[in-house]
Amino acid sequence: MLDKIGQIRDVKIIRKIALECSDNQSLFNDLFEILIHGNERERKMSSWAVSTAVEYNEHLISDEQHIKLLASVEKETSGTIIRNVVRTWQFAKPKEEDVSFQVVEYCLKQLTDVRQEVAIRAFAITVLERHIDLMPEIKEEVVFILEKELPLASPAFLARARRYLKKVEKLERQSQK
Repeated sequence: MLDKIGQIRDVKIIRKIALECSDNQSLFNDLFEILIHGNERERKMSSWAVSTAVEYNEHLISDEQHIKLLASVEKETSGTIIRNVVRTWQFAKPKEEDVSFQVVEYCLKQLTDVRQEVAIRAFAITVLERHIDLMPEIKEEVVFILEKELPLASPAFLARARRYLKKVEKLERQSQK
């Protein structure tokens, strides 16, 4: 089925592939390689399937694969692929701190780019929220960015921004106890 991934146009098939990959590391690795080395259409569809597979099983992706995603997304021009890579990071945090720092740095860059697609920026908020415990120093910078944009934010951005702000508030209350 992976050999025809570039021809897929059906959500159900993407979910079926992702579900199969969520229980099969070898199949996931093959799908991941298509994301890195396939043609543009294959990479778009495989990025979607990879992010969905990781949503089903966050332990599928290795730090080496996170590093490959970082390298590939830095030069990526397709908003679809960038969106799905950042979505992948919503569900799967790297194990190594230095890799997490790179993911956070990338997501901060996406969040601060007001020309970036709203979905990418919204997913970046969730990634940053998941890393607050590891990197509490990002709290203030992200809060500043979010509060500045709240009045004109889209619903997706607004929902994630509010959740981020609530988490920061909760952490601050806990630290005062």
